[in-house]
Amino acid sequence: TIGNGSASLDGSSDYINCGTGLTDITSGAFTVAGWYKFDDVSGAATLFNRGVGTSTSGYRLEYQTDPRIIAFGKHASGYHYINYDYTFVADTWYHIAWVNGGTSSESALYVNGIQGATKTWGSDIVSASALDFKIGVNAGGTNEFDGNIAQVGWWSTALTQAQVQEVKEKS
Repeated sequence: TIGNGSASLDGSSDYINCGTGLTDITSGAFTVAGWYKFDDVSGAATLFNRGVGTSTSGYRLEYQTDPRIIAFGKHASGYHYINYDYTFVADTWYHIAWVNGGTSSESALYVNGIQGATKTWGSDIVSASALDFKIGVNAGGTNEFDGNIAQVGWWSTALTQAQVQEVKEKS
């Protein structure tokens, strides 16, 4: 259901399927950012996913109870990931962004406009263009998001930290 400008997901069979129409992430730069409010921080929750888990391709952004936010990318040599250790509090809105610089360029995770972790991947993410881009669930249908998600945006460029902060302030 949509209320107050956000999608409310109950952590049980609720997610948003954006289909295959989004440009796929492979070697190019991209940014995905949105607002997330966790109702429950005691279990893993997928922010968005395309393929990773049941596929030999794709990428995923997920909250894990370590606590951390983690971005996965399936590369020809295996899974690569970026960890950002961050303690999230239930019922609090967070602006979360993954900026991927492209092959051999720096990628970064941001929470509330603050860069928290970076990594340079030396190979392309394996294309998942034939698979659906889903918000709130992973490819296996688990780690469903319990809370609210709003204003998820997609850019086919790597935003700078100043641009991530500007997106946060304007949204």
